[in-house]
Amino acid sequence: AAPGSSGASCPQCGGTGEERHVSRSIFGQFIKTTTCRRCGGEGRIIDRPCPA
Repeated sequence: AAPGSSGASCPQCGGTGEERHVSRSIFGQFIKTTTCRRCGGEGRIIDRPCPA
């Protein structure tokens, strides 16, 4: 992160680093957990990344 920047909880996963996908069928409810696409599983988003 750039100097003076801070991280914030990822709004996509709520800071867990995981996304839950729920599907329902005649057999019941299925929950699939995957790594958050937005934060890459970190649970936090850097507001000002280092300049590359």
